[in-house]
Amino acid sequence: MNLPNSARNDDATRATISALERKILLQKSLHEITYQIHAAQNIKQIIVDLKDGILKLFDAAMITIYVAETKHYEIYSLFLSGSTLNEIRLPINNKSIAGFVANNKRSVNITDAYNEKELKAIHEELVFDRSWDQKSGIR
Repeated sequence: MNLPNSARNDDATRATISALERKILLQKSLHEITYQIHAAQNIKQIIVDLKDGILKLFDAAMITIYVAETKHYEIYSLFLSGSTLNEIRLPINNKSIAGFVANNKRSVNITDAYNEKELKAIHEELVFDRSWDQKSGIR
């Protein structure tokens, strides 16, 4: 069944409006998170307290936010385990995914971090530390 031109135009207009509304909501969410980051009193507030909002913004299940500490050439992150605040530190080098990104100042898109061939195609030293998956029970 062929729709009249006006019906097709109405459908196209509704789709365009819907896409623009989604874009506006994303922009508002990004603006709010950015405001909260700038208003934060300390790094812990950004890494731990804003984590849920950032997860929602990117529609992600998990996230690790790292801070570069150039004095020691490391990146670190904070995470809650129950009510205890813990820290993870990694050297800025090509041996871990996060260290590689910090060292080369570019993002990487990895389909399967368990695929050693895929990692070696990015850099010959790159490996994935599976211990965090084993500790969390999440792959």
